[in-house]
Amino acid sequence: MTMRANKLINAIILIILFVLSSSCKNTGIINPKIVTEIEVYSIKKGSEYVHAINSLEAVKREGKDSIITDRDFVRRFISLINDLQVDKNDIEPTGDFRVAAIIRIAGKRPRTILFGEYFGTVYQDKRMIDNKELFNFIDERIYDPHPYEWWLTEQEKTIQRAIKKILENGVPSP
Repeated sequence: MTMRANKLINAIILIILFVLSSSCKNTGIINPKIVTEIEVYSIKKGSEYVHAINSLEAVKREGKDSIITDRDFVRRFISLINDLQVDKNDIEPTGDFRVAAIIRIAGKRPRTILFGEYFGTVYQDKRMIDNKELFNFIDERIYDPHPYEWWLTEQEKTIQRAIKKILENGVPSP
């Protein structure tokens, strides 16, 4: 084969690979079984800032964090992320974010996803079409204080655990 024919074949292969990779519905399906944890940073709902919180670093700087390993949460969250589709109409993945998640996957590089308070989803630096079910899930699990107590200080959590123990076991005798 001539050198020109080899270059043509290589170019065709690259074009095919590019078309296949860009036609995926999102940036890659995640198997929830190999997700080790989800590190979530969230900014209190309703918080207003003079500047946009427009990056993972900004959400981490302004928000509170929690590590989630609950398998039911991981399974549902990943399932909803796997259903996301790239928004082909929006070329700039910017926004004013309130929630960021770093998905840690065994043996692979972590994935990141950012959410605005009511709309705006950026996954792996690509703007995604918003998914109402995913936003509702985030709203229930992150802003609802149960089961993850996002906004309590350590002292408040200790008091809450003590009250729960008293309610479950009764008041201890002196």
